[in-house]
Amino acid sequence: MSRKMLSFVGLIFVVALFVTVGCGKKEKEPPAEKTEAGKKVKEVAKPSAKMTDDIYVEVVAHTSYLTAKYGQKVKGKDTVTAAKLAAELGEEMQKIYKKFGVTEDAYSDYANQMTEHATKNPEHYGKLMERIAKRAKELQKAGK
Repeated sequence: MSRKMLSFVGLIFVVALFVTVGCGKKEKEPPAEKTEAGKKVKEVAKPSAKMTDDIYVEVVAHTSYLTAKYGQKVKGKDTVTAAKLAAELGEEMQKIYKKFGVTEDAYSDYANQMTEHATKNPEHYGKLMERIAKRAKELQKAGK
């Protein structure tokens, strides 16, 4: 596996674990479209958008949600079905990149920068991870 892919998979694993385990007491949250993060989705998508923290949060949250969703679908399935589901997940990811106006390479580069950034500015990185977890929960509740 390439270094980009390992970083990406590692990041997704950490985010998925964070979302799955949760982080404290459960609070009632408003529907996704009524939250600030949900509103930003409509403002962020532009065909030539440059990667930003906001886009990064959205892409990682969607990735986390979709990975968990397809992970549940693949449990107990045969190899052929699992491969088809993996292909569907890949198509869904391409739609996410397109929705936010970024390429997979631009996202991967930004994700690698964020991984390096985690050691340099852990407070900022921690806030991003909290935003990602919150947004992923919103997507899960909305069933997107």
